Amino acid sequence: MYTTLINGHCKKECLQEARRLFARMREVGVAPNQFTYKAMMSGCFRKGLREEGMQLYEEMRSVGIIPNLYTYNSLMAEHCKACNVDAAFKLFDEMRLSGFAPNIASYNILIGGLCRKRKLRDAQDLLCRMQKDGINPNTISFNLLINGFCKSLQMSNASKLLVTMKSSGCPLSAITYNILIAGFLRYGDSIGAASAYNEMKSRGLQPTKVTFTILIDAFAKSGDMKRAMEIYRSMDSCGHRADVYTFGALMHGYCSIGRMVDAMKLFDSMLEKGLKPSNAIYDMLIHGYCSQGSTFRALKLLREMTESGMVPNTASYGLTIRVLCKEGSTGKLSFCVMR
Repeated sequence: MYTTLINGHCKKECLQEARRLFARMREVGVAPNQFTYKAMMSGCFRKGLREEGMQLYEEMRSVGIIPNLYTYNSLMAEHCKACNVDAAFKLFDEMRLSGFAPNIASYNILIGGLCRKRKLRDAQDLLCRMQKDGINPNTISFNLLINGFCKSLQMSNASKLLVTMKSSGCPLSAITYNILIAGFLRYGDSIGAASAYNEMKSRGLQPTKVTFTILIDAFAKSGDMKRAMEIYRSMDSCGHRADVYTFGALMHGYCSIGRMVDAMKLFDSMLEKGLKPSNAIYDMLIHGYCSQGSTFRALKLLREMTESGMVPNTASYGLTIRVLCKEGSTGKLSFCVMR
């Protein structure tokens, strides 16, 4: 009963209540089991309390409870998130010595950790090792490594791995193609990105919101707002609702080329759709207006931002103050200085 309740509280991120029950069960003489500890560790990791979670693991081992496969995977994942891949591999070896055979999730966690550390050769070797151990890589396995190559701008290796993925019969997903499209665009290869996009559609995979946002962001950054807006409109016609990130990419594009009227039209459209602007969006608009010397509009956005409980970054304040000083509008400085 205690374990079930603790697990429920941890899933709801009510860690304080879970802690209370965990202490209570020991007070009444009920010993926590491996599932109790797993629930508590997961609750700590969800809250970002890595050290507390690891302490629970050490306590669990000290009372003679052997972790199960899922506990090991959870701990390895936490070490990989902290970029401590060596510690994750130590647990991997410990798990095998304890008689637990790694599953596909175990290998994917380690592949992801190695890719995060840019140890792509090691990640590739591990992909081969899992096959020798009788576990076929799945879509997630390949996606992790392809993403690693794309982030390191090794597009040739990413493309080769895609061929391997296809020949192995592993199903490709929209995520696979989104990773490749983003990689080619980051690499500056618009032809490669277009080829990946067309192949994605030819395989019957529909572009997702992420696909459209990747393309919009790339065209906006290159200053091609005509293409960016065309993709935005096609996104809408495909039934994908633009989110804050999509609007942010478009507004950043317009701000970068000084088209603040168009940027504000998108800002108003975003508000009409019930989306809440982020700090980053306010900051880019403030920066855009200040760059044009329009302090009235910049100050209006600063006030709106602070009144809604947001905190403008130092650059926004600094730029606004410099423009006001240049204008000689010292009377308006009090708002910025007081903040």
